[in-house]
Amino acid sequence: MLTRIDFALFQKTEEEDHNSLPIELQDIQKAFKIIDKNNGPEKVTLAELKKRMAVINPHLNEKDLLTLTNGKSEISAKTLYELLKQNELGDFDPLAEAFKLISTPQGELNFDKLNAIFQTLGYGELQIGRASCRE
Repeated sequence: MLTRIDFALFQKTEEEDHNSLPIELQDIQKAFKIIDKNNGPEKVTLAELKKRMAVINPHLNEKDLLTLTNGKSEISAKTLYELLKQNELGDFDPLAEAFKLISTPQGELNFDKLNAIFQTLGYGELQIGRASCRE
């Protein structure tokens, strides 16, 4: 089963300041549901975050995770939303940053890395084969 990613959540609206990234509580809840199947969408534990994020971003250390959880063993979606909505992210491009995590230094998709992420998140193994795009 594949989860569709709603890339529209990364698009800024006209009312939003050009120095901030729009974030909604339901976006965080969607992510929490994927990261922590036992507690999501309302909260995520530090233990689940460590387990899931290690394959996505092996450079993310415990200090970074504790910063994300505000020094606690878990964080609620609402608390993270309150922290993120106050921050200005400037010209941060989340799609470009996400692609860097699953690409080679030459900018090509690293299928093995993407496959490991899918398996860690519980979606099973990706198969190399013929792909098709449908409207």
